[in-house]
Amino acid sequence: MTLCGRVDHQIPPRGMAAHEFAIMQDRKAIKAILALNPAQLYMTVRQEQVSMCGLTPTTSTLVAAKELGGKGVEIISYSTSGDVTKDSETVVGYAGILIH
Repeated sequence: MTLCGRVDHQIPPRGMAAHEFAIMQDRKAIKAILALNPAQLYMTVRQEQVSMCGLTPTTSTLVAAKELGGKGVEIISYSTSGDVTKDSETVVGYAGILIH
């Protein structure tokens, strides 16, 4: 999901740690994924400048899931690298999401 921090694509707003900013940005993308809405995901990531890795494959997966009759989406896990490294200034977000 979001790459954020000193050496990554996005710098958080002044006064906000990269960890908090990554979570905030990722929530926007995850909301669209959980809605099984590929157009919303694509537009949200572009308009909100979410530095999400895998936007095209994720959007394509949502399109295919809808075409194949996918009815539900659930988030299995979400964390950032900061949860493991305790570095809140340079993080990457990770989401495990199941489509059924």
